[in-house]
Amino acid sequence: RMRPRSVSRTAAREGGGAVYVGFNPHPGPVPLSLPEPPRGAAWARAIDTALVGPDGATPSGGVRLGGEYELGAKAALVLVAVAE
Repeated sequence: RMRPRSVSRTAAREGGGAVYVGFNPHPGPVPLSLPEPPRGAAWARAIDTALVGPDGATPSGGVRLGGEYELGAKAALVLVAVAE
């Protein structure tokens, strides 16, 4: 059985600032392996369209994300690098 595929990309600029975007076109959740954020930064959620209500567009605030993120079915994820 094939593992579901997702699409993700990271865009970074010299001197800091980075954005990670992930898409899951499948009818079930998929795990995304997050890349390392830029030095001195951590990933914070900006948008997760799989989350219900206003939580989907609420920054993760003090919650720093790393490692793996489970993205819900047919959803998009945007993470931004924030200074630690």
